[in-house]
Order: sequence, then structure tokens, then C-alpha cells
Amino acid sequence: MTTSTDRSVLLDSSVLIAYLHKRDQYHRRARRILKLLIRRRTRLLLPHAVMGEVTTYFKRFSLEGCRTAVSSLESLLAAGVFEAAPPEADETASALRGILELQDPGFTFVDALLVAMARQRGIAKILSFDGAFELLGFVMPR
Repeated sequence: MTTSTDRSVLLDSSVLIAYLHKRDQYHRRARRILKLLIRRRTRLLLPHAVMGEVTTYFKRFSLEGCRTAVSSLESLLAAGVFEAAPPEADETASALRGILELQDPGFTFVDALLVAMARQRGIAKILSFDGAFELLGFVMPR
């Protein structure tokens, strides 16, 4: 298990989709927040499951959109802007139980995995446009 500092933030798919999709209603906000966090040298952790959600989202619309998303994520990872964050086995087990923590049908397994990863790693911030994380006590970086 990795111990994290106060400068770590877990990334949710809602922000990455908005960041990559120019017509998304939160595009400008996502770009502004991520640029600020990068300037502050925040450790931006990108869980594998979130990469899956983002690429699947774009693939639903077009293979070309998926290619662009994959290329962008690869570039950001290679440049060290984002750090790939595979889940630990105990975090996955916690997520399976955690899916039941909120009755909201929109609270997915990947959301529960982010919560489990944050709790295990001592991370207080999850960057998301999904209010469920704030309901569970996580801070939205500003």
C-alpha cells in the first residue's frame, strides 16, 4: 500500500471527460482546475478503472474519439502529468462492499473504488464533478 501526502488527488472520469471533450459543459472548468493543480505540482493519480471509463465513454461515440482520448491519456501519463494508479487487492475488496455505501444508483463500482483507494492511501481529495464524493466527506480541489 502506498502512503500519500496532502498533495495527492485522485482523478474521476467526469473531470477527464470534460477536460478532453471541448463541448462538455464543464470543459473550461476542468481545464482551469487541472492547470492550477499542475502548476501547484499536485500528484494527480489516475486509477486504471477511470482510464477504462474515459476511453469507453469516447468509444461509444466514435472510434476516432476513442483514439484521441487514448492518445491524450498516453501523452499525459508519459509526460508525468498524471500517474497511473492501479488498485491494491484490499482496495478492490473494499470497493465491492463500498458500492452499498450510497443508495444512489449513479454511484458506481468505480466510484466506490476511488473512495476505497482514497481512504486506504490517506487522500482527502477526489477531483470530480460528481457530488457523491463530497457526501462521503471528500474535498473537491479548487
